Amino acid sequence: MRWSMFRADPTRKGYSPEELGELRLAWIKKIDECVSSPIVSDNVLYIANMFGIVYAIDINTSNIIWRSELRIPIVSSPIIHNNTIYLATFNTWIKGMRFKDTNYIIALNAEEGRVRWKQSINGDIFASPLIIDDTLFIGSLDGNIYTLDPSNGEIKVTIHTNDAVWSSPSMLDDCIVIGSDDNYLYKIDKNGEIIQRTRLDSKIRSCTPCITPNSILIGTFDGMIYSLDHDINIKWVKKSAKSILASPAYSNEYIIFATSDNNVYCFNESGNKLWQFTSNNQFWASPAVTDRYVVISSLDASIYMLNIKNGSIVWKFPTMDMIDSSPCISNNMLFVASRDGILYAFKG
Repeated sequence: MRWSMFRADPTRKGYSPEELGELRLAWIKKIDECVSSPIVSDNVLYIANMFGIVYAIDINTSNIIWRSELRIPIVSSPIIHNNTIYLATFNTWIKGMRFKDTNYIIALNAEEGRVRWKQSINGDIFASPLIIDDTLFIGSLDGNIYTLDPSNGEIKVTIHTNDAVWSSPSMLDDCIVIGSDDNYLYKIDKNGEIIQRTRLDSKIRSCTPCITPNSILIGTFDGMIYSLDHDINIKWVKKSAKSILASPAYSNEYIIFATSDNNVYCFNESGNKLWQFTSNNQFWASPAVTDRYVVISSLDASIYMLNIKNGSIVWKFPTMDMIDSSPCISNNMLFVASRDGILYAFKG
C-alpha cells in the first residue's frame, strides 16, 4: 500500500488496510531531528528533517537512494504525486534563526531529488499539501490558503482567512475541508471558492480534518472534540482537558483522538466513549490505524500499539527522545521518526 501523503490518503483517516503482526525492529537510520512524517511509495520512503534535508530511502535495504539539501527547515509532511515530491518550508522554526528571506513550496523529482520548481510564500508553512486533480492546496501562517498548479508552482487562487492556518487540507468529494486559527472550519471547492464555514469554540491549530463516510472529525486548541456532517453542521461535541494538536483517525466506525492531556480516546459514530488510554506525556503525533490496531507515538518517547477494540497495550517500543512525527504503515512495515534523530523501521 502507498502511504503517499500525511495521514495516508486525501481523506486523512490515517488508515491502512494492511495488518501489522508481531513487530520487530528491521533497521534504523540516522537522519537528524524530524517533525515531518514519513511517506512511502513504490518501496521508497521519503522524509524531511528539521534542517531541510530530504531523504529517499529504500525500505527493504535501508539504503539512502538520494538526499537533497534545501537548507531551510521543513516540518510539514511531503506528498508524492506523478513522480514528484512536494514539500513546504517553515523558515523560523528554529528559534533565533532565519534561513531565507521567504518560505517556499518546493517540487522535487522523486527519482533523483532535483528541484523542479519552487514558489515563494510569505508565511511559514506547518500544514502538509494536498493535490486534487490539477490543483495543489496548502495553508500558511500568513492566514492564507493557496492553490497552485502542481506542474509549475504557479499560484492560481489565494483564499484569505482571518488568522494563521496550521491545519492541513482534507478532501471531501470535490472540495477541501480545512481549519484556521480564526476558529472557523472551511469547506472550499476546487476552484478556491468558500462554500461554507462553521465557527467552532477556538483555534483549529495543527489538527487536520478526518473525513469519514458520514462525518468530519476535528479537534481544537481548547480541547473540544467535534463530529460534523458533510455540510459542516455540528453533530456532537466532547471535551478534552487540554489542546488537541494531533489529527484524528478512523477505522471501521472506531474514532480515535490523541490529545495533549496524555490520553488517547476512542469513540463510536454516535459519540459514545468506548475506551481511553493514558501515557506519561502528551500526544502531538497523529495516530495510524488498521482494522485491529492503533499505533501512536508520545512525547514520553515511546511508540505504542493498542488494541483498537479496548485500548490495551499490544506492543511498546522506547526511543531516546520525544516523538511528534506521525507513524506511517506500508508494506506491512511501520515507520516512525523521533526527535532522537533516528528513523525506526519495524516489520510485522
